[in-house]
Amino acid sequence: MAEIRPLPRGWYFFGVSVSAGCQSVILAIDNSNGGTPQIYWMDQSAKGFSKNVTGKLDRELLGLEPSYGYRETEVWLLIPTDETEIELSQDIVALSGGFSYEPVP
Repeated sequence: MAEIRPLPRGWYFFGVSVSAGCQSVILAIDNSNGGTPQIYWMDQSAKGFSKNVTGKLDRELLGLEPSYGYRETEVWLLIPTDETEIELSQDIVALSGGFSYEPVP
C-alpha cells in the first residue's frame, strides 16, 4: 500500500468500494498531530473511530475476499462543499481534543 502523507495537517475521509462493491467502507485519516497518520476503518460493524487499521490496511482489505473472488477496489476522496454543515456529537468533540461545539439549528 502506498504511504499516505496528507498535507496540511487535519482529517481526511475516503470512500472505498472493496472488491467491486462487496463492501463499502469509509476510511478516516487523522493527520492532525503531524506524526504518523492514523487510519480508521468505518463500516456497518465498526462505527466511529474504534477500528484503527494503521499499518494493517492491506490485511484488512485482503480479509474481505468475496465468494466470487477479488475484483477492483476503488478509493475516492470525500470532499465537503462550502455549504456542508455537520452537527458534531459530544463524543466527537471529546475525541477531537479541542474543537469548539456549537449545535446546528
